[in-house]
Amino acid sequence: AEQAARLNDNLPEVHFALGSVYGATGKSTEAIAELQRALQLAPNSDEGYRRLADAYRAAGRKNEALDAYKKAISVNSYYWYNYLALGNAYLSFGDYDNALEGYKKVIELAPKNAVGYSDTGIVYFQKSQWNESIPWFQKALEVDPNYQIGYSNLGTAYFYLKRYEDSVKMFEKAVELSPNQEQAVGNLADAYRWSGQKEKANAAYDKAIALAQKELQVNPRQADALRHVALYYAKKGDDSLAQNFLRRARSVDANDVDLLYTEAVVDTLGNRSQEAIQALKTACEKGFPVSMITNDPEFTSLANQPQYQSLVKQYTQQARK
Repeated sequence: AEQAARLNDNLPEVHFALGSVYGATGKSTEAIAELQRALQLAPNSDEGYRRLADAYRAAGRKNEALDAYKKAISVNSYYWYNYLALGNAYLSFGDYDNALEGYKKVIELAPKNAVGYSDTGIVYFQKSQWNESIPWFQKALEVDPNYQIGYSNLGTAYFYLKRYEDSVKMFEKAVELSPNQEQAVGNLADAYRWSGQKEKANAAYDKAIALAQKELQVNPRQADALRHVALYYAKKGDDSLAQNFLRRARSVDANDVDLLYTEAVVDTLGNRSQEAIQALKTACEKGFPVSMITNDPEFTSLANQPQYQSLVKQYTQQARK
């Protein structure tokens, strides 16, 4: 990409390429600068605005990210992927109503694409409405029987409904379709673990760790990969390595709500119940659904703790208002 820039610095494709490489390697500031330059050269590129929006999101600049996604739509209002990108952004920010609007438009423009149905299901899942999410995931698989993410999402819904054997079947299918997808392998490991298949679980955790490490070779500040590795080690019983990767993830974004939840799981498995409850409290304060906590079997050992009971009661009441 740098050689391309030396040959011709006035081509927008050059700066799109540089911006994408910087983004993939965690250099958000440089990515934003390159993508802004690309859009000066190609102001009618909806892809350019999507890439810029992704870079803003990675840098934690929410409003600018949303504005850039909306600009992509204004440039090309007939392309379903622009609405998908905006819907995904709203979902990541916890704005479920606007996320659903985005996915509704995706289904309208691309009814034979599984992603609109699947992502609609994800919204209901994030709202802890697992039974309501299942028909959407099933519709995605009806549209595309080879849709790996659909099997993974359906497996996750079954997992939270404590239908572990059904969960295993879905995750096995997801991994069969995408054997190198780290999160699918990690989900399968969880399902094996809770269905009592310890050896299979540990082997799957080892594979998921190896796949996440490959991602970290590209971008050592990939927060999701870092927290996933922390979870995998904790679930294997290696608390020391779990805390090491947790510290690395905190150095990227200590306020990320998913990281707080991961911290609570690691602390629970490491027999630090008070620290776990504090992490859950902070996560709930930042909007993490309490129903996800009460349905996660990882927190079974906290159920008799008065502070945990108080926390659940407080945020369950708030969720009903």
